[in-house]
Amino acid sequence: MVADGGDNSMNPNMSTNEEKDMNCSETNTTLVELVTFPGENNSECNITSQSEGVYEIHDNIRLVPNLEISSHHFEESDLQQLDFVELKKVIMELQNRNSELVSKVKILNANIGELQSELQSSKVESSQLKLEIANGKVENQKDLYSHCIEDEELMVYYTRFTPTAFESIFQGVMPLKHNNNSTLDYRRQIFLTLTKLAHNFGFLDLSVRLNVCRQTVSNYFHKWVGLHHDRFFSRAVFWPSSESLKKTMPMCFRMDFLNTTPIWDCFEIQIDTPHTPTDQVASFSSYKQRTTAKYLISVTPQGSVNFVSDGFCGRVSDKQVEIDSGILNNLKHGDLILADRGFPLEEVVASRGAKFMVPAFMKDRIHVERVIGVTRGRFKMLKGPIDRNFLNLVNESMSFVDKIVKVCCILTNFLPSVVPLD
Repeated sequence: MVADGGDNSMNPNMSTNEEKDMNCSETNTTLVELVTFPGENNSECNITSQSEGVYEIHDNIRLVPNLEISSHHFEESDLQQLDFVELKKVIMELQNRNSELVSKVKILNANIGELQSELQSSKVESSQLKLEIANGKVENQKDLYSHCIEDEELMVYYTRFTPTAFESIFQGVMPLKHNNNSTLDYRRQIFLTLTKLAHNFGFLDLSVRLNVCRQTVSNYFHKWVGLHHDRFFSRAVFWPSSESLKKTMPMCFRMDFLNTTPIWDCFEIQIDTPHTPTDQVASFSSYKQRTTAKYLISVTPQGSVNFVSDGFCGRVSDKQVEIDSGILNNLKHGDLILADRGFPLEEVVASRGAKFMVPAFMKDRIHVERVIGVTRGRFKMLKGPIDRNFLNLVNESMSFVDKIVKVCCILTNFLPSVVPLD
């Protein structure tokens, strides 16, 4: 725009107007020199003239998309008053701000790249997991049964039976025709039943241990207690013949009690207090000083249970329990019955040709107490308290708790006897 401002200013023949034009040109050149400087990417920021007396600031730097520095228009009179140093500072600040935004965009783009990479990896892992599940390669989390079936000590602790004995019970109680569409397989259902009998865990507790809901555990327990009773009771709890008892009579009975067939005793189980006052009075035991259900149990000299009565209210006397239980129908001529003084039944027993005896020091009667004690120790449900819902009748004469007691006696006969043969 100006070739040589220095030479024209020294020409003495130049007119006043020409001199003014030269000064204006010189001023414009100086303005450009002041504000022109290198920018990023070898581009420049400068001020150029659009038309006479009008100037515009341009920014040719390419930075963040859609980030633009607006043009500023100045009148000639404004340019004369403009502080060019301040203008340069403003442009520098804008460039610095622009550089910061570019850096932030680069960081955000890097983060987006990492997140996309992680998302892709997660999709791959999810696809692999779905494929493994479809192929049956992913095992469910181990429940209590899975741990016990691999550890004999645990199985004995929770069910009272070794894995081999547990399998025998399973095979014996299984229905002839069975299609299992249940949440748990049959072995787990029997396992939770035995565990409930042995430890009296709550249904909620067992539901957590076996990864099922509480109601499912309750349904299985009722089902398998009934099946154990129906399939095993008549075969496991029976009245043996006198001849077979004499052949295996323990030595402590051979001298004075060779003809002993049963040893009788009653035991009581605490129950939840019934709702009605009549039931509360009927079930209150003066001996235990609480509401109970009473049962008569008979044990052979060998230590096996050979009779269990249905339940009676705790207020009923032992003598009345024996008369109403039906145990007298099992007596034969020549049988010897051992019991304590709470059973004054000499006349009733004698009418059936049997004998009733109370041992002098109750030594031999201790066998029945040991059996009762061991049975209640092995199967803690017999210690109570029994849920009042279990007192409901399952048929005309038997409640669900009756079945529980009888199943515990069945399982006691499956375990080693507490009475030594020698």
